[in-house]
Amino acid sequence: MDRENTAKRIALGTVQFGLTYGRFNRHGKPDAGRVEEILSYACRSGILTVDTACAYGDAERVLGAGLGAVGCDFQIVSKYSGDLPVPERCRLSLDALGTSVLHGYLVHHFEQYVKTPSLYDRMLELRDSGYVRKTGFSLYHPRELETLFERGITFDILQVPYSILDQRFGKHFEELTKRNVEVHVRSVFLQGLLLQPPHALEGNPSSAKERIETLRSLLAPQHVPPVAACLLFAVLCPHIDRVVVGVETRDMLAEIVESLQLDDEVRAVYSDLVSLAVDDERIVNPQMWG
Repeated sequence: MDRENTAKRIALGTVQFGLTYGRFNRHGKPDAGRVEEILSYACRSGILTVDTACAYGDAERVLGAGLGAVGCDFQIVSKYSGDLPVPERCRLSLDALGTSVLHGYLVHHFEQYVKTPSLYDRMLELRDSGYVRKTGFSLYHPRELETLFERGITFDILQVPYSILDQRFGKHFEELTKRNVEVHVRSVFLQGLLLQPPHALEGNPSSAKERIETLRSLLAPQHVPPVAACLLFAVLCPHIDRVVVGVETRDMLAEIVESLQLDDEVRAVYSDLVSLAVDDERIVNPQMWG
């Protein structure tokens, strides 16, 4: 696999830039210096997409300052949420990010769209006016996507959770490709759950511990670390355009980029990884972890 070209399919998630995020976050919110290190390394590695949102604390402002310091031309995807009208919120995001156009602008919370469907019309107007290249949705449940299909809503980008354990949206990927939808996936490490040793999971549902023990046993003969397996499980899917990964340090991002070299080893166990899927939301939905 051409690592440089493959790196273009990675999108840098930035929720950690604005919040201390994730059950297994070890380093907290990075300071401005660490943010610049991360962005600079991403640029040098060929990662040219960043994902953010106005709901991520001050992530847009921190990201905007970092982008200005690094001077790399990233494609930026942000998300709409909150009580402000869509055009006003988008302008605030553009100002914070220091850019005149977003590659993508997504509805962050599907419930808000259901309550006020016209907000998506306002997003389409932003696209028509040139402030946004593509519009779409960030979803959490397959039934939300099925609702969009039923309503005949067209969109350019869809972001959904997807991992070795959480393959719920996978059944719709082929249809999304047919509709020319740009598919972005997040939570490939399940907020770090899939990277933990089994003995650290005693407080989680027993099936999670069992699946992770099986995952480790599958990877051991191939000498593949879990981070590489989780990342490449998504990268190797032909229907996925971007894999969103969040990091707290430059070294964490370097580990992710280096993992791209292990594609042959992950291909060798890919069908076994597919068999580890579970539908139990107590495992695949971090909001239900307690």
